[in-house]
Formats: sequence, structure tokens, C-alpha cells
Amino acid sequence: MRWVDRGIMNAWGWTFVISNLVYWGVFVRLARRGPRKTVPIMVGVVHMLLATLVSVAPFRSALDRTYLGFGLGLLRFEGSDAALPATIILAWALASAWFVVARARGRGMFWVAAFDLLIALNSAAGTLIGQSDNSIQFGDALTINGVWAVVIMLALFAGAPLASSGWALRRVRGDGV
Repeated sequence: MRWVDRGIMNAWGWTFVISNLVYWGVFVRLARRGPRKTVPIMVGVVHMLLATLVSVAPFRSALDRTYLGFGLGLLRFEGSDAALPATIILAWALASAWFVVARARGRGMFWVAAFDLLIALNSAAGTLIGQSDNSIQFGDALTINGVWAVVIMLALFAGAPLASSGWALRRVRGDGV
């Protein structure tokens, strides 16, 4: 597709920028209107960061025949087979983020907790038994390998969602809505 390679950024770069401007714009608007508490905003940011990571995958897997695939933890989907799972993960992450900053209580928090627990388990399993080399690379200057890389990945990609899940479960019995 010739039009994809023109300009300073390809179509998927623009898809990333535009979709994230919309997603983060909704998040900020809801955060300003909802209960302005630190923990719901932090939990919402964790979900928004996950949504940012997968923001292009649903579009690209559905529209680009050369798309290699989508992977998150142990989950791996190739080509157009990634469209549905990537869309579900993106929608669940966005709904969780937006619900947490807008309301942060009630039965909807069960879905936030379930999503977080699934993401935490998938990320931990992917880090501990996955096929990757578990190295973190920051450009050419810094690479973290071995135990420290595993500890950092477990803390960020499994620990944060696990803590969020525990917090969300405590908020399920808010006002019964």
C-alpha cells in the first residue's frame, strides 16, 4: 500500500496518535468530573497505559494484510486473527480506566478486578515461562538482563494490575450499582 509509506509518519503512526488523543481526552475529562482522588486516577492510568500499548492492534490487524500479529504475555495471535482479541483487550482496558476515574465503586468494579487479574496472570506467566529472553532494552546505551529484568517486568506488568485488582475488589460493594 503506497499511501501508507508517504509523509513523516505512516498510517499506523497516525492511527496511534489520533486514537490516543481521543482515548486520553475522554480519560482526562472523566477524571476532572469524577471523584478527584489519587488512587482511582493512578489505577486509571495503569489501564490507559495498557490501552495505549494495544491501541493500534485492532485497526491494523483488521486492515493490514501484512500485519504479523499481536502478542501480550502468553497470548499470541497472527495476522487478522488478532483483530477480535486485540479489540476486546482495548475495549476492556478503556472501559476499566474510564469507569474507575468516573465512578470507582459498585458492581462495575468487579469487571475491572477481573480484567486486572487476567492481565496480571497472563503477564506473570509470559514473563516466567514465555519464550522471550526477558531483557529490557533502552536504546543502544542500556540493556537490563537476567533476574533484574524479570523482577522489573513482574513488578510493572503483573504487580501493578494485581494491586489494581485487589483495590477494585474492595470497591465492588460501594453503593450496589
